[in-house]
Parts: sequence; structure tokens; C-alpha cells
Amino acid sequence: MKNISPESGQALPRRLPYPSSRLFGLLLAVLSTGTSLWISVVAGEERGGSSIERGVWAAIGLVLLVAAHLIPAVTRGTAARIRLPALLLWAVCMVITGYGHATFFLAAQRHAGDVRATTVHRSSQLAEIRQPDGRSLAAIARDQAHVRQQLAVARYMRCLNRCEQQTIRRETLAAQLAALDVEAGEARRREEAADHIRSTIERQQAREEQARIDPVTAQAAQLVNASRETIDLMVALVHGAVLECVACLGWLLALHPGRRYAESHLQTLAALNAGVTGRSNVGGTDSLFPQQKLHTTAEQGKATVTPRRSIGAAGNVSPREALSRQIVDSDFFRLSHAIAEGRLRPTVKDIRGFLRCSQDKAMRMRRRLLAVIEGGPSIPPSAAARVRAEQRPRLVHSSPDQPWAA
Repeated sequence: MKNISPESGQALPRRLPYPSSRLFGLLLAVLSTGTSLWISVVAGEERGGSSIERGVWAAIGLVLLVAAHLIPAVTRGTAARIRLPALLLWAVCMVITGYGHATFFLAAQRHAGDVRATTVHRSSQLAEIRQPDGRSLAAIARDQAHVRQQLAVARYMRCLNRCEQQTIRRETLAAQLAALDVEAGEARRREEAADHIRSTIERQQAREEQARIDPVTAQAAQLVNASRETIDLMVALVHGAVLECVACLGWLLALHPGRRYAESHLQTLAALNAGVTGRSNVGGTDSLFPQQKLHTTAEQGKATVTPRRSIGAAGNVSPREALSRQIVDSDFFRLSHAIAEGRLRPTVKDIRGFLRCSQDKAMRMRRRLLAVIEGGPSIPPSAAARVRAEQRPRLVHSSPDQPWAA
């Protein structure tokens, strides 16, 4: 197996994103976050009553939105004591932001329904028809009954004298009764016209209400046997959740350390590997962090470490055995990776917490790292300085079976 270094001309690991992926992630993050910011502002305007209340709601929505989008990307790679509370806070921010987005989507759907309702054709006859003024049919019926009574009395009265006046009275009452009959007919026609107008208005309102309903929502409600309000709410929540997840994914891709960071880290790993293979490699076969046996001696409080080969010449090592050694040294690889990134101090306590191992193994890992640092003159100064800064003698408590370590 050959060393991985920028000078070797080999490709970087596939798990590191290419610049095009980062550019796509940045574009996706900016578009989704910008859209979400716009939605949060509009949702704040829908909630508040006064201008101050609307501004406060919009500001709260913006803060929680930015937190929901950036917390996963910012807390990536941090310690568990920071990442777990951050993820809990992120979940709360996502719920609140999703509620705000649902407010926007429901309000937007209601406004769209109102616009569809205004496009429904209104009959021009509704504006032209005016209900004429006149007495009600009940009042006319009372007058008719009174006139009929008087007419009946006038007809059955005997004419003793002045029969002409009696005849005139009978004819007058008959004319009044005929006029009341005509007025009653007009009243009936007015009531029929009013009923027709009322039914037309009801049909118009029914068409407008039908236009306000989203056709897809109506079909989905019939399909799942649920109310349209429930379907609208679920669709709004799903839209908000998908938009927020897309934004989080975009920022995770956009804020990835990137290729230049990976090249710097690979230079550090190549220098660490060169410190080992430069003194212990035989036969021209390289191995990334080969298996070693360390011999330690303590002199004047400073540990001197001398690596030695525990297996024969490297020229007799098959590729399968070399790969096995690399797998065995995965802990050392992860340890050097974390120290080169600056996420870990090369102390026994931090190494124990990082690898979750015993103190003896942590001490051996630290001695091995110090041996590589001392034997690798081409290591970048940043990584070497972090290790040498922790190389000062320290007193550690150990059992009688454990050696003293710097």
C-alpha cells in the first residue's frame, strides 16, 4: 500500500465533496433559506395585529429559522456534550418554524380560494333587479277581508228609502275589493321575484364556495375519508418540513471543510507516515502506520521512544497483511486525524476519552505518536507544535504495574 499524499497525484477520498457538490449545496442552501426567510416574514405579518406585533413575530421567525438551518452544519464534529443539546434545540426550532410555515401556507391557500371565488361569473340580472316597495300580502289580505265583510252587509240590507245610495255603496265596495285583488296579485309576484333572487344568490354563493375549495384537497379528503381542513393542515406541515430539511442539507454540503482542508490534513498524515517508513521501511513497500513494537526508557523525567519492527522485513509482507495492519492501526489513524485537525489534545486523558480505552493503551498511543513526530522532519509546524506543547513532563497516578509517562 502506498502513502496518500498530495504530491503522489492520487485522488482525494470519495467521502470528501467535490467543489461542484459544495457549489450545488451552497446554491440549494441560499435558495431554500431565502425562501424560508420570505415565508417567515409573511407569516409574521399574518399573525400580528399592529405593525409592532407583526415586526416582532417576523423577527422571532427569522432567528429561529436561521438556527434551524445552521445548527446541524455548525455543530458537526463537535463533542457529544455540545451536539446533543444542540440537536434538541434544533428539533424545537424546526417545530416552531414548521408551525410558522403552516400559517403561511394556510393563509395563502385561503387567499387563493378568495381569488378563485371572484372569478366566478356573476349574473347581471342580480344587479338590475330591485325589490319594489309595497305592502305585504298579509296586510292586503286583512283589507280584503274587511271590504268583503262590508260588501256582504251592504248586499243583504233592505232598501227602504234612498236605494240609489245603497247601490253606490255596493259598487264602491266591489271596486275596492277588485283593487285589493290586483294589489294582492302584485304582492304575490313580488314575493315570487324575491324568492327567485334569493335562490339565485344562494346558488351564486354555492358556486363561490365550491371555487374556494382546492380540487386536489377535495379529492384527497374523499380518498382518505378526512375533512378538507385536516388535509390542508397536513399538506402545509409537509411543505414546511421538506423545505426546512432541504435547507439543512444544503448548508451541510456548503459548510463542509472542503478539498483544501482535506489536502492540509492529508499532508499531515503523509508526514506522519513518512516519519515511520523513513526509518523502518525495507524493500520499497510503504505502509500507512505499520504495526510497531515500542521500547520506552525514562531518563530525567522525559520519555525517549524508540520504534522497532515486530515483524520481519517489510519486503516479505503481502498486501493482505499490510491491509490487516492498516485495519489494526485504525485507532492510531483516527487519533492522528483528530490531532491534526486540532479537535484533540495529545494528552493521556484526552486520548482515553477519544478512544474510550484504558490508560495503558492511551499511554502507548501517545508514545507512538511522539515517536512519529520526532522521526518526521517534514511534519507541518501546526500539528507538531500541538504535540510538542503537551510533551512537557507531568506527574500521573499509576498502579505499580503501569510505567510513568510524560
